[in-house]
Amino acid sequence: MTANPPHLKVAVNDGVELCYEDRPGPQPDSPVLLLIMGLGCQLLHWPEDLVAALNQHCRVIRFDNRDAGHSTSMEAAGPVRLPGQWDMLRWFFGARLPSAYTLEDLADDAIGLMDALEIPRAHIVGASMGGMVAQLVALRAPQRVESLSLIMTTSGKRTKGMPQQSTLKVVTAAPRSRDFDEVLRTAVRSWTALSGPGYPTPPEVIESRLRAILERAQNPAGFLRQYAAIMNQPDRSPALRQLDMPTLVLHGEADPLVNVSGGRHLARVIPGARLEPFPGWGHDFPPALTGRLSGVLLQHVTEHAAA
Repeated sequence: MTANPPHLKVAVNDGVELCYEDRPGPQPDSPVLLLIMGLGCQLLHWPEDLVAALNQHCRVIRFDNRDAGHSTSMEAAGPVRLPGQWDMLRWFFGARLPSAYTLEDLADDAIGLMDALEIPRAHIVGASMGGMVAQLVALRAPQRVESLSLIMTTSGKRTKGMPQQSTLKVVTAAPRSRDFDEVLRTAVRSWTALSGPGYPTPPEVIESRLRAILERAQNPAGFLRQYAAIMNQPDRSPALRQLDMPTLVLHGEADPLVNVSGGRHLARVIPGARLEPFPGWGHDFPPALTGRLSGVLLQHVTEHAAA
């Protein structure tokens, strides 16, 4: 296995370049895991300890979505604002709001990365917004998916997985300036608010992770464009009922950003999906859960690895 593999770039979709990291597995035919991260997140938001645990048995690929990290920034699409109360009301009743691109575009980016790396099929793992993108990968290219793992995410049904408004306010709060220390403090407040009471991430771990991430790259406008893409998504529930693939749903029962009702609903609408609820877990990847998370993900992959 390669230690600290380089971050590379490849063109995937209509001029979009994705920055990715590809860690070979212990065997040439090791199962392939494609990890898709969430809103405004970089590939480094997949914690190193979790990636390393998965890499003991699998080839692991993680990447920056468009408008995050070192992947293409969609600046030409122009600025996007956070939705206001009227926008949210319209959205709740099914309105589509303006966005620079869609979550389908992000799904096509992920499929394009598989094409570029000549990966015919992979085990797709998505977290939060990345779980929404993973659903769309499965819907748009089911023949490319060995298994599906959906973490702390939802189907898009308006009454399921809704955030606590106090948490949403913290997570979407902009720093008072672009001074690095102020940006870091704002990010730390945001991620601290996402921790669950059963598995709090130590403050020094949160700050250390976020410092490395922010020193690598920052794209606040990209966060807003990705947020708009989420808001522009219709309910995927009717389409998800047609999926036919092994699906695992992982969700914290104390998730303040995507209520556990989102995971429960996903497990009901996707045929044969298995729900693994975690009491006390929030909307993050605390070190104390690394062993259990990697174990259940690897078990799912092993059970459904290609013969």
